[in-house]
Amino acid sequence: MKADLEIKVCGMKDPLQIKTLSAYDIQYIGLVFHPTSPRYVSELLDPSLFGEKKKTGVFVNASIEQIMFTQSRYMLDAVQLHGDETPEICATIQSRGIEVIRAFSIDRHFDFNRVLDFDGYADRFIFDARGDAPGGNGVRFDWDQLKNYEGGTPFLLSGGIRYEHMDEIRYFNHPACIGIDINSRFEYAPGKKDLLLIKKFVDELRS
Repeated sequence: MKADLEIKVCGMKDPLQIKTLSAYDIQYIGLVFHPTSPRYVSELLDPSLFGEKKKTGVFVNASIEQIMFTQSRYMLDAVQLHGDETPEICATIQSRGIEVIRAFSIDRHFDFNRVLDFDGYADRFIFDARGDAPGGNGVRFDWDQLKNYEGGTPFLLSGGIRYEHMDEIRYFNHPACIGIDINSRFEYAPGKKDLLLIKKFVDELRS
């Protein structure tokens, strides 16, 4: 995997941490808008905290009205859909000029044919591990399963990624993999990140 891969840090909610993270060599900062998540964002955040990073809102089976209201309120650059959202919902959001990231929860029974229905209706996919919650479970799936993905939409690798997976990430090879998504394995509490560890991880991955 190349050193210029995209990096998304998800599950952020603390303004001071977001401000610090905005100086790191990453591309996306994720905010969770799923009410049952321990990383749920309820307070309004100053868009300037994010610098040039893409403000990304994570939703799970929210209505299109709620998604668009939240997108406008937080000035989101991208919307990540982590539930049962259809290609039509993705297309509606894309038509507003907003980047769409469609997430899929992978287990050993996952059928990658269902992913192909979203080709052309999402700018990125995220392949995450299936767990008790829609995301942020801290568990991995077998990356070898991604050999079954032959679509054209680029994807970010997710699911329990931690600092110790550095070498595996460097040598992971898939023509459509353009980045990674990290979250709970870089936390000391839900929504509270170990920023020094993230910086060490990012800097070493870029070296």
